[in-house]
Amino acid sequence: MTITKQRYKALHKKEESGKPLTEQEWGDLTEYQSEEEMYSPEMIDYSFDLGSSVSECARAPLAKALSLLPHEVVDFIEENCLIIALDENNNGAYHDFRNPEFQKKAGFILFNSTLWRKKPIEIDFTVAHEVVHAFKGDIVNPKEERKFDSRKKYKGLPKEEIRADRLAVKWLSKYHSKKSLMKLGSYLKIGNR
Repeated sequence: MTITKQRYKALHKKEESGKPLTEQEWGDLTEYQSEEEMYSPEMIDYSFDLGSSVSECARAPLAKALSLLPHEVVDFIEENCLIIALDENNNGAYHDFRNPEFQKKAGFILFNSTLWRKKPIEIDFTVAHEVVHAFKGDIVNPKEERKFDSRKKYKGLPKEEIRADRLAVKWLSKYHSKKSLMKLGSYLKIGNR
């Protein structure tokens, strides 16, 4: 069954408000999204010009992960964000934010060099999660994020983290098992499902 754009917007609005979705509603959102044409990894690598701030070992997995996301999200990230992804051979990098190309960007997404050695599902989930923060305009406090990452049991996870996990699962569930994706999401670890 194909859902209408109007139903999709209503379900998307419900999800954004934090109201729980039924399994049928989750399915409808995923089905609608899967009908949209996605960018190929090659198109993303070319259009983002990933070579300037992304290491060679990160280019292919990053472009692949971004290709799994909706067009509107990829377009937003390309227009508004700088992606920086180093590898273990790069001890550092300098980017002058006075450069006119960088001044057009609203922010940057930084990926740790160890990410590119992980399983594809973990790469895809991490990229999608961080992209959600940029796409939704979250202001993320890195110290607060590290506090949650360093422990297995915690309470009071910021709503932005929960939303980032949920949207990452939603966007990627047609490519990876929803159950496997949810295991990667922090909101499951605190019973907010």
